[in-house]
Amino acid sequence: MAGALLLFPSMLRGTQEVEPVEPGYPFSAAEHFERPGYPRMAFIENKRCGDETNRRVPNRACAEAMSRLAGGQVIGHPDEEVVVCRVGERSRRAVPVYPTRGA
Repeated sequence: MAGALLLFPSMLRGTQEVEPVEPGYPFSAAEHFERPGYPRMAFIENKRCGDETNRRVPNRACAEAMSRLAGGQVIGHPDEEVVVCRVGERSRRAVPVYPTRGA
């Protein structure tokens, strides 16, 4: 991920709320998707700000969740669109899609 700290800048949209997420939800549960502080990400079909690579725009809860999944411990927000993380233990669920082949 990084050395000791990671600055994760991202174009964030939506609420600044972040609420706790359960470790798992039953398939039939849906109400958590509607809560303002639940992690979510918008998909941009066309260009955003003239850049066709700007395809995903998370809310703050989503940016923090992605940081935690990658092993970050969220420690601050120096700006509305920046998450600061201390490097921690990467989730066992966060594995490369195309891992490097052995030497």
